Amino acid sequence: AKAAQAAAAQAAAPAAAPEAELGRLNVGRVDRARELADAADQGPVRQGFCLLNNVAIAAKYALLQHAAAVRRVAIIDWDLHHGNGTEEIVRSWGCDNVLYASLHGAEQFFYPETGTALQLDPTLVNVPLARGTPPDEYLAAFDRYVVPAIDAFRPDLLLLSCGFDAHRDDAPDLSGFIRLEVETYTALTARAAALAKRHCGGRLLSLLE
Repeated sequence: AKAAQAAAAQAAAPAAAPEAELGRLNVGRVDRARELADAADQGPVRQGFCLLNNVAIAAKYALLQHAAAVRRVAIIDWDLHHGNGTEEIVRSWGCDNVLYASLHGAEQFFYPETGTALQLDPTLVNVPLARGTPPDEYLAAFDRYVVPAIDAFRPDLLLLSCGFDAHRDDAPDLSGFIRLEVETYTALTARAAALAKRHCGGRLLSLLE
């Protein structure tokens, strides 16, 4: 009898308002978001503007899905800004079959303030360039540092992380930080295609930054 009375009382009680239920859900979400934020504070700082890193995904996909043909992947990054996100991702894999090479602008307080020193490792090449670097010096740096690294690495696939913000007319607030021209990108692409032909059987993929 008592059980029946309790059930009847529960049925007669007013149901929680939808607004109140939604409030409880939102509180739970806020608490979870705070937990995630606290956890993120304990790790390294991530920078960038993309939720997904296309060139890193392409490299990993090729290595996993085309393992018979692609055992080593090289990434050349000629975006104006250092690709510290790409570098961090591929380095976190802890393998020696991905080479990341970046040419980028660098000076104090210039975003993202990483890759500011020349670095020439078997799987990591960072070439910082000063404001106002002209096309001939940029191409010379590519030939001096990137080409030998690719030749030594001998990739099966070459990926281009291809940004055009180093063009002389890009972004007035950057005032043409690196003063490349259309012809410079033509020359860079020709060099990349030659590297792909030499080492990758022509396998070359360009991804717009």
